[in-house]
Amino acid sequence: MVQADVETMDLGETYDVIVAGDIIEHLSNPGRFLGAVSRHLNKEGVFLVTTPNPVTFLRVLELLFKNRLAV
Repeated sequence: MVQADVETMDLGETYDVIVAGDIIEHLSNPGRFLGAVSRHLNKEGVFLVTTPNPVTFLRVLELLFKNRLAV
């Protein structure tokens, strides 16, 4: 595990797997982040990025039946 400023990181290594869990929505420049990931990911590597989804199926049902949506 490595911790770094994901928009400016230069770790001098490449990785088989890079996981970015629920951070992309907090970045000031997601493009710089994706460029940094690209420089650090092996050619056959896997990049997994997740982001929160506030509109789940239960929230849609709430909107349909209670006419409100809370996030």
